[in-house]
Amino acid sequence: MKSQAWWADPGPDECEFCSRFYYVEVGYYCLECDRPICPVCVVTVFERQAVLCPECHGGQ
Repeated sequence: MKSQAWWADPGPDECEFCSRFYYVEVGYYCLECDRPICPVCVVTVFERQAVLCPECHGGQ
């Protein structure tokens, strides 16, 4: 019996920012450029109620 949930295992999709593998079902999409982001790299901007990729967040 597995002790981890399926979404905690490495998935088929690779994050272009950190090269980790993740499931798209637990990922995010950048509000600015619409690129997929893994849950580790996502930047939440609470003031704007938005999630951004590290690249778009760095340009602000």
